[in-house]
Amino acid sequence: MDCFIRQAGDASDLIGSSPSVRKAVIDEVRTILASFPEGTTPPEIARAVYGIVGARCGGGDPYAKIKRKSNILAMELYPSLKKTIRGSRDPLLAAVRIAVAGNVIDYGVPHAFDIEEEVEECLDKPFAFLDYEHFRKDASAARSILYILDNAGEIVFDRMLIEELGPERVTAAVRSKAIINDVTMEDAVFTGLVGITRVIESGSTVPGTVIGETLPEFRELFETADLVISKGQGNYETLSDSSRPIYFIFKAKCPVVAGHAGCKLGDIILKKMG
Repeated sequence: MDCFIRQAGDASDLIGSSPSVRKAVIDEVRTILASFPEGTTPPEIARAVYGIVGARCGGGDPYAKIKRKSNILAMELYPSLKKTIRGSRDPLLAAVRIAVAGNVIDYGVPHAFDIEEEVEECLDKPFAFLDYEHFRKDASAARSILYILDNAGEIVFDRMLIEELGPERVTAAVRSKAIINDVTMEDAVFTGLVGITRVIESGSTVPGTVIGETLPEFRELFETADLVISKGQGNYETLSDSSRPIYFIFKAKCPVVAGHAGCKLGDIILKKMG
């Protein structure tokens, strides 16, 4: 609850709301938080929270400028990171590590980050869970891969993993509506992912993927793709109970998520579930 109240205040500040509007947003968020039934995922609650922010603060996307800045920063790092991957003894594993490093770009969690420092750390940091041999084997055999994207900026790091997987086999999925700094089709176009691989909208309007709310095209791919990759915490929060085999790639940036995943705060994960 504290996290959602903080997010509501942060988003109100980004829009430039007055103190009275900010207080009204937080008061309304406090009221609705108690109304959600047990089992509601955090991304579903986040949709309601950011809906209140939009309604009270005059609409618009409070994270639009931050998202563009994140994309530009990541694109500036792309050439050197590609060189790192190409020079690695295991380019696919290096690309996984770099994709994990990109997951630190998340404005829905309360932390500062230095993305270049994060990349350096993730290139050597041990994984809490590393189902890499299974991942490599499944990726090699897959004719179709669904890659569920997470955040702006991070999408450039995911692009490098997609390029190692073979972009002709990959369909990347973005959110259908802007929420926090989650990736949309606009980000996929801006960062050049469109044109490299197939990109579709999932139909999701939450910072995650609620299968029952997704578009038929996405749902069919989710059910039939030879390999499904889920990136980031929001997708983990909404898909971790799925019976469908999924490879989750993320950094645990929240103690609740870390506890659920069976790891420590700050751990990095490549874990097959389902």
